[in-house]
Amino acid sequence: MGSSHAMQLEHSALVEAMRTAEEEQAKAAKDKLSSKHTELETITEKLSQSAADNAELVTAVQVAAAHQQEQAKQMAGLEQALARQEKEHDTLLSHLDHARKELTQLAEAQPEKLGQVVHEMATKSAEAQERARLDAAEWERQKDQLREEASAH
Repeated sequence: MGSSHAMQLEHSALVEAMRTAEEEQAKAAKDKLSSKHTELETITEKLSQSAADNAELVTAVQVAAAHQQEQAKQMAGLEQALARQEKEHDTLLSHLDHARKELTQLAEAQPEKLGQVVHEMATKSAEAQERARLDAAEWERQKDQLREEASAH
């Protein structure tokens, strides 16, 4: 009967040891799971911050692109204005050359009309010079404005 009691004690000790081992394994698994959960929370926070940073960068790039597009549009307008001015300049030079030829012919053929023609040409020349001066001033103003905007960004 002593051996049965010893076996019971041994069995109880074995059951207790198994229960203790299972508890330790469960606690270790719980600690490991808790550690992984904390690690995942940290990674999630970092990903969330990274997404917010990326959204800010996308917005900044979109704003810069819109500004650059507006500047390109303004430059295209200025280039068109310059092309118009150059064309008008060429036209004026052509008119001036034509007028010189007419003046030479008038001076030779009808000296009395020369004064009238000279007065008309002087008036037209003054008007053309004033238009050219105003166009040049506007061109400079627009260029300065674009430079200021570009330096502000």
